[in-house]
Amino acid sequence: MMKLSWRGSVVVAIACLFLVLVACGDDGSDFATRPKADTSSSFEAQSSSSVKKSSSSSVVSSSSLDKSSSSVIPQSSSCETSVSSSSVPEGYVAPSTVVTGSMTDERDGRTYKTVTIGTQTWMAENLNFAYTGVPFIYDDNTSDSTSWCYDNDPSNCDIYGRLYTWAAAMDSAAEFSDNGNGCGYKTACMPTYPVRGICPEGWHLPTHMEWNTLFTAVGDSSTAGIKLKSTSGWNDRGSGTGGYWFSALPAGFRYGYGSFKGKGDYANIWSSSAFTSDAFRMYLDFNYNKASLSSYPKYYGFPVRCLKDSSATVQSSSNKSNSSAVQAVVDPSTVVTGTLTDERDGQTYKTVTIGTQTWMAENLNYDYKVGSSRYGTHTYTDDGEIYGRYYTWAAAMDFMAEFSTNASDCGYNETCTIKFPARGICPEGWHIPTSAEWSTFYYAIGGSPYAMQAKGYDEWSRATDAYGFSALPADEYCGFGSYDDVGSYAYFWSASGTNSPSAYYWILSAGNAYLLQGNHIEDHGFSVRCIKDEI
Repeated sequence: MMKLSWRGSVVVAIACLFLVLVACGDDGSDFATRPKADTSSSFEAQSSSSVKKSSSSSVVSSSSLDKSSSSVIPQSSSCETSVSSSSVPEGYVAPSTVVTGSMTDERDGRTYKTVTIGTQTWMAENLNFAYTGVPFIYDDNTSDSTSWCYDNDPSNCDIYGRLYTWAAAMDSAAEFSDNGNGCGYKTACMPTYPVRGICPEGWHLPTHMEWNTLFTAVGDSSTAGIKLKSTSGWNDRGSGTGGYWFSALPAGFRYGYGSFKGKGDYANIWSSSAFTSDAFRMYLDFNYNKASLSSYPKYYGFPVRCLKDSSATVQSSSNKSNSSAVQAVVDPSTVVTGTLTDERDGQTYKTVTIGTQTWMAENLNYDYKVGSSRYGTHTYTDDGEIYGRYYTWAAAMDFMAEFSTNASDCGYNETCTIKFPARGICPEGWHIPTSAEWSTFYYAIGGSPYAMQAKGYDEWSRATDAYGFSALPADEYCGFGSYDDVGSYAYFWSASGTNSPSAYYWILSAGNAYLLQGNHIEDHGFSVRCIKDEI
């Protein structure tokens, strides 16, 4: 087998691991980390209509899902190739089920439209709460505020809401909650999720994963932009088709040195997920139908959309530190370890029970024998003893139905119907985890700041393996007998396929402690971790 060893110096920034990476579209931008524009997809002209004002708890009916758009699946490593996609993924929410309403921010009496899309209730307008109590200092640039109206014109706040630094969005000064306390411009912090931040009581700043949930609910990230945009206000025919009533406006942004840019062209909305210097934002462009997630410096001024706390994150009626929802993180001391033996080949694997889930604590190493190498299994070493085997998604899902018919015919470039849980290539009584099950795991270990606790400490820097999950940086099989060098990433398949030929996977990186979700072409080989069936 030929081994590729040239990846190290050319690995792109961690932002390139997300669903779609797009540029801010203006060559004069000072976005130092701005990725190249995606020139592979052209904007399709869409008809738009004015947004009707909604009344509390009214049901909105709209046209059916637009399936006409396609886009290039984002690339997470140098060995990938582009594929297009067009079908509806698991988790899609019909526009006819969307419920609109309103909420009032008791701090200043402002009323905002809201929209419930599936399991999530969002503000359908940008926040306009004046967070002015904390001075802004970035190099030699200062201001008596950390939130602004575009062009410092109050009339723009009435339309687009305010622009907040990430520190302000997180309420780093802890005016309303301790959950984002100290999350400033150049500091690494470990917030308690969900982070209320600058949001009204009972609402919080969404994580990057919650943005991904929204993308999936409206069909797919490749077409989410056209559905989430407002039906008017975007330049150059860039307005949305509506239907989901999210009504994202092109509010532009504020540079760290005080100038403004992009009104009419871009929507950049903060998340609560971040690295040391950068934080993730949801991005929409007037020139594209898609939506994306990528990171930008925390000192930029972006809008905020708040997400309502779920029933699992009940608010306390008291103020300050108790006013933010409590995250149900599993205490590492409660983890239970064990073993399982795969009766098919006699191999024994370590297991770990974290909260309500029991996982394999090693990568699967079962040799799935199929007729074509495109669907087969591959090993970085001769026997897969260290890193387990690399499986194509078709092999991981057992598309040949050797063990179960729940994912039969889920082969390369094929649309299939999956019956969950999908056993796939897993031992009897275990199955391939869905994206939702990976999300449960992610939050059980405390979210992004603590994901390093899922890493096997012998193979990573800054890893603790506190939960015994022992993730290893096996990287991936690139096809045609080649591999990315081990040591940088851990890729794991999920059972949540989207539009063929792509499926969702999860990833940990060496440089940052993150579990991320994104699309990947199905003929690459990733590791498999099985999760035990619920009794």
